[in-house]
Amino acid sequence: ELMGALVSARLAEYLQKTFPWITSDHIFFWSDSQITLHWINGDPLRWKEFVRNRVREIQVKTNRHHWNYCRGKTNPADKLSRGFSIHALVQDDVWWHGPDWLTSQNLSFSNSADSEINETDIADELTKNYVPVMTVTEHCRNDFIDNLLSITNDYTKLIRIISYVFRFADNCRFPESKKFGPVKADERVRAENSLIRMVQEGKFQEEIKDLKRGAQALLYQVRQKFWPINGKHNCKKVIFKCITCAKNKPVLTSQIMGDLPTDRVTPNHVFNVTGIEFDDFETLSPGHFLIGRLINGIVEPLLSEIKENRLSKWQKITKFSQSVWKVWKRDYLCNLQQRYKWKFKVNDVKVGTLVLIKNENLPGTKWLLGRISELFHGKDNQIRVVNIKLPNGTVLKRNVRDVAILPTEN
Repeated sequence: ELMGALVSARLAEYLQKTFPWITSDHIFFWSDSQITLHWINGDPLRWKEFVRNRVREIQVKTNRHHWNYCRGKTNPADKLSRGFSIHALVQDDVWWHGPDWLTSQNLSFSNSADSEINETDIADELTKNYVPVMTVTEHCRNDFIDNLLSITNDYTKLIRIISYVFRFADNCRFPESKKFGPVKADERVRAENSLIRMVQEGKFQEEIKDLKRGAQALLYQVRQKFWPINGKHNCKKVIFKCITCAKNKPVLTSQIMGDLPTDRVTPNHVFNVTGIEFDDFETLSPGHFLIGRLINGIVEPLLSEIKENRLSKWQKITKFSQSVWKVWKRDYLCNLQQRYKWKFKVNDVKVGTLVLIKNENLPGTKWLLGRISELFHGKDNQIRVVNIKLPNGTVLKRNVRDVAILPTEN
């Protein structure tokens, strides 16, 4: 029905171009589809893309108020869709002349069929209304301090209140090791440091931003007014302890490279370890399993120390081959023993360590956060694989080189 209305609109546009004296004010349309009329009379943005594009074209080419409703029994075009023989079609007056009310002097235009439309009939073509959601994070630490100051301005009492707040949080997180009784000294130190940190975050916001710009930028900013002793080392120390900096530029752990398996570096007979024959053109014989070559094969003596003028042509070729192997062993094979990466052991990876999980498709600030729940050691007793527990309880197994350790108080 909608496509039929679109064809009618395009036909009307063609007639206006062919006969310039026909204007859009003299062209009216009828349809027996109440849903199509509802689409045409409504806002195109309400409908899905297919309906929206065609309704917009119909509204551009025609006047949407000139679209009217007619019943299916009086619609000539409806006869073909319901099946109509040729003989009956030739004798049908409605097909040739239209319904009687079309030529009546009391012709009334009605597009009031919208009142009969149910919302369920058009719900399939309605677009989903997406409500934009904005997440607002309120930094309420200053409000927390203000609320405490409204209770009391006694510094000792403030420390005691914050200590009990931390104790309550710890008892909720670790119910198996709850704390009771008076506040201890370590709890007071923790509360005092937290109070100082909250005050600093409220009063020194610009300075804290400078702390997160890197060691070099931090050192430059400090040296604008002061010249601290051993400043570069202290700046790196501060940056290293910053969790935000660690997330911006995560440093992956690196474990010492494992040694090659013994069977790869120990000389032995062929096929003693591997079952693959790389020299397919040589016939396999019992001598290969006994002495590593054919029993009746030609024995190659060591010719590298003999002068060439004393050698035959075959011996010269053999000497050249032996010299190539000698240079290859001296200049290349021995260098394979050196480790150019992963030279140091990782000892700070422990159960309970807070880490970021590497994801090559995301920046460091978007990496998953988790805690190491289990360690797996290799044959050399070095940590190679770890299990990481996410906040939702999921456990992931990752290579130890795919995690970045976050700095913590411990």
